[in-house]
Amino acid sequence: MTKIILFNDKYHRDTILVIISLPNMSLVKDKISSFCYHCGENCNDNSVKLDDKSFCCEGCKAVFQILDGHNLCEYYSIDGEAGLKVKEVPFEKRFDYLDDKDIISKIVEFNNKNLSSVTFSIPEIHCSSCIWLLERINKVNPGVINSRVDFLQKRVSILFDNEITTLKEVVKSLVSVGYEPNINLDTEFKKKSSGKNFRDLYARIGVAGFCLGKLFYTVTPVLWIHWQDLYSFFLSESCFKARLMNQ
Repeated sequence: MTKIILFNDKYHRDTILVIISLPNMSLVKDKISSFCYHCGENCNDNSVKLDDKSFCCEGCKAVFQILDGHNLCEYYSIDGEAGLKVKEVPFEKRFDYLDDKDIISKIVEFNNKNLSSVTFSIPEIHCSSCIWLLERINKVNPGVINSRVDFLQKRVSILFDNEITTLKEVVKSLVSVGYEPNINLDTEFKKKSSGKNFRDLYARIGVAGFCLGKLFYTVTPVLWIHWQDLYSFFLSESCFKARLMNQ
């Protein structure tokens, strides 16, 4: 497509003819629509349409709808490679094991009457958009009170209200936006056991220190009295004579 523009040069009072060659916008539009709006992958011939947007699969479309429904589409503008391709695996029953109290106790780091905290490893964390979205996961799940991302360790720490949501619902919220946590029950159990062992060790050291201090507090006056007697004997005349005899 060619566009001709005529304009006047106010300095030289001449008319300038400019010919601009523009790309075929229909081809550009087709090129753009051939890539997934969420993850950026090629849609090929199996694209899923939503309004004027194309998605490579139903999973990416679902994530976009979740973000759009919670006013989180700024996620796409923070980083050019923000979106993650979503695994098209139904998870309605995948996380039912997270209803088990024994398993919950292995994963949750802190738990009281209505508050729990948990830290998940999420290998997919790779850019500032990931941080932005994960620290706003409370908009997807209102039961989440606070979430903080450790970018270097690729971890997210979440504090949530037990009366509003559950551990399973928190995990499902993360999965719904493309960030499935890496949950390894053996690792979580070892981590918790290790922490418990260290707490027991610290408690024992504390008790031992207290007992040692108590012992010194009790024995020191007695030792001081005997030390005074010994010092007095050392300065006495009998001790002086004994030393002369030994010489």
